[in-house]
Amino acid sequence: MKAGLILPQAADPWLLDTLREGFAAIARALTHAGWNAELIEASALATPRIPLIAGAEAASATQNLRDGHAIAAALRKEPFDLLFAPLGGGIAQPLLMSRATGEAFQDTTVLLWCDTPAAWRARHEPAAPGLAALVEDAQERTCLRLADGLVAPGQAALDRTMAVAAAPLPARLATFPSLPGTPAPSAFLAPGAIREIAFVGPATAASGLPAFLDAVEELGRAGRLGQRCVSFIGPMRESALGLGKTLLGIRAQRWNFDFRVEDAPTPSAAAPRLRIPGLLPVFGPGEESAVLRASLAHAGIPALLATEPAAFPSLLDRALSEGAVPEASPPQAEWPALLHGLIPSRPGHPPPTTPPLATVCIVHQDRPHCLARALASIDDTAEVLVVDNASTAAASTTLLRDLESAGTLRLIRLSRAVSQAAACNRTAAEATGEVVIFLDDDNIFTPGGLSRFRRALAGGAFDIVVTCLDLHDGDPARSRAAARMLFLGDAGSAGLFFNGFGDTGFAIRRADFLRLGGFDAAEPGPALDWVFLARARAAGLRIGVIQEPAIRYAREIGDHDRKWRKRDQEGARSAVLRAYGNAFDPVLVARLAQGLLLQAF
Repeated sequence: MKAGLILPQAADPWLLDTLREGFAAIARALTHAGWNAELIEASALATPRIPLIAGAEAASATQNLRDGHAIAAALRKEPFDLLFAPLGGGIAQPLLMSRATGEAFQDTTVLLWCDTPAAWRARHEPAAPGLAALVEDAQERTCLRLADGLVAPGQAALDRTMAVAAAPLPARLATFPSLPGTPAPSAFLAPGAIREIAFVGPATAASGLPAFLDAVEELGRAGRLGQRCVSFIGPMRESALGLGKTLLGIRAQRWNFDFRVEDAPTPSAAAPRLRIPGLLPVFGPGEESAVLRASLAHAGIPALLATEPAAFPSLLDRALSEGAVPEASPPQAEWPALLHGLIPSRPGHPPPTTPPLATVCIVHQDRPHCLARALASIDDTAEVLVVDNASTAAASTTLLRDLESAGTLRLIRLSRAVSQAAACNRTAAEATGEVVIFLDDDNIFTPGGLSRFRRALAGGAFDIVVTCLDLHDGDPARSRAAARMLFLGDAGSAGLFFNGFGDTGFAIRRADFLRLGGFDAAEPGPALDWVFLARARAAGLRIGVIQEPAIRYAREIGDHDRKWRKRDQEGARSAVLRAYGNAFDPVLVARLAQGLLLQAF
């Protein structure tokens, strides 16, 4: 059987190195059990043939979304039995979306490695998050809902994951895998042999550094440290705004013991330092150093682990009184048994479901050449309903009359032009299909796109299905795509700030659309798709995204200056806030606001 372990591109070298070493250990365990296991590094994959863009103004906010889409596109033809991906950052969201919408990976089990979620970090780390944390939180929540199973390096990691999950989730817990080879005999580090106490890991509140500092300061005041040195080994900021070298230097002026700071950008860089005789490594409750701890345990090197910040004083006091011994190193055989128990939980291809009958709803006004092109992209499996929004061009009148006479479509003629929202609502009210799919008259379906909308909605995982869009600067039927627009579907708290939900071209059950009141025709401001999808998500509807575009979007470069509604971002955000209610996470949004305020000053 074939397994792939996905390594994202990460901005934090410490976390990426931890993940790389951990996945390498899992791959060795799988290979030992007879699997064909390989590491898949996002940085080594081919660059997508067209640019991938999203709605956030800062491209860095959606880096994981774009990386995940590229990974899913690269792997969709690979016959993997198992894909293993980190939860953190939500890199697996696009491939899980591909599977849930019936596009790919139907026979692939997808497991998530539960590293610390973005929402937990945003709440507990002093540095305020940026918009990327909100995007990653949305992706992670989708991953938690759609994945087959969760594996965690320890109870603390699982607890952090479950704390931010929207609902109880099925999970499997495993200790971190041991490293291959013969373990070294356990060694006892006597109190008198401890010459240095080293805090290991990132200098953050989440890693436990503040509690460690409190503990060693109390030991220093009590004279318990003696001539011992206290060191800090890991990445540490220079910043004076929070935990970092500046703040540590100010605090150290009161210390009566020696200390040193050693920058180590990755666990691999820190490892040699921790093997010096007489040094006692101390780790906080974060899981960022799980691989490094497993390596030390395997080598028989004593270390301390505080499972919660409050444990530091008792751990250090006991070590100085009684000494320290290595952590227990778990047997490698646990991993194949764990995976064997998870993989059969996926049944393979679900039973076929008849896609619901659909009505394609189009609003038209004086663009006969565009309408003819749009209609040509619709297959004969759907009803076509066109609202002629008071066209005055003779060519439009002639085309619509001929098509109606031929029975190609149903036509609703309006004598007076109305807003797009009102016109779309009229089509939904008169549609006969169980599902309505909206299509702008200047866009077209990709080959098979209409059927893929229906199939995705029939799968039962989603109540609304949107699609990534291929953007064309010319005739979408003839030109090559200039870029691809990606959507999150469920945009979570990020949906307050940009439209990560989807475009107007979406599929929804007609009953749900009417129950929600359709598009807001009473106040037809800007971004009717953004506002409606935010309202739908607030009402509990699940939004999925077709990853390989089902619609080709005719983008008119420079035309936004003439379309005031697309330019009115202030009005759009105000309308979205009213529509979204309290569906967003107020703590995450407040933390983002704190970061923006600090930047302003």
